[in-house]
Amino acid sequence: MATPDFDSIRQENVHNEPYWSARDLAPLLGYKKWQRFEDAIKRAMDSCRTNGNAVERHFTPAEKPTVGGHGAVQNAKDWLLSKYGCWLIAMNGDVRKPEIAAAQAYFLVSTAENEMHKQRIHQEQRLTLREKVSEGNKSLFEAAGLSGVQSPNFGIFEDAGILGQYTLTTAELEEKRQIPSGELYNTMPPHELAGNLLRITQTDYNLRTKAIRDEEEAIAEHYSNGKQVRAAMIAMSGEKPEDIPPAPSIKKLVEERRKKTKKRIQSRPEDNQGTLF
Repeated sequence: MATPDFDSIRQENVHNEPYWSARDLAPLLGYKKWQRFEDAIKRAMDSCRTNGNAVERHFTPAEKPTVGGHGAVQNAKDWLLSKYGCWLIAMNGDVRKPEIAAAQAYFLVSTAENEMHKQRIHQEQRLTLREKVSEGNKSLFEAAGLSGVQSPNFGIFEDAGILGQYTLTTAELEEKRQIPSGELYNTMPPHELAGNLLRITQTDYNLRTKAIRDEEEAIAEHYSNGKQVRAAMIAMSGEKPEDIPPAPSIKKLVEERRKKTKKRIQSRPEDNQGTLF
């Protein structure tokens, strides 16, 4: 038996996300009677709910125009299904139908590929934000130096911001999360990195624009900004920053990207032109 062409009935919404019409999917899964197919849909929805997923995200009620007797067009009940929804239907369908086995394989692989794509995007977000945090900290420490913070006290200055944002020092936060020393930023998810980037860039800006020239005042400024970012993060997510679970470390990926960037810069041809023309 040839594999059903599930791509031929695949559609996309305004967000470029794929979905399938249950009415179109039914015959490809070997179902001739809608009532029998809807039974499989109901079992799939129950499975979705049991797995802790939002049913409405994967099974959206809809209507589909169908041609009835004497050419009359009627609106028949339909469902718009996500990849995951389709896979659940296949898993809860009639296993005696050869089309069901083909659908299970197709939507399992397709769903896995989609998850891998999401993971790559998530990882790229972390890498990009991690680089911005590194660059932001360089600028912040420069501003701190100009504001009177002495080099031996840079650690105190940095901890002040972390303490304001997390109510813990860097060492205490690493211990709480059970991560190695120096791995704090490498184990942050994107939204947490973004919060830290806000603290860093805002403190940098304030130190420079307020023309702060006192070490204690600079340290207090960093603590204050960290505290404000903490309040914003809690207000938006309801989660205390210190309770955010650590993500897998991206240290090796960060190092690899830095090496590639350095190599790319070194390989650039020198521009010895002294004029524009």
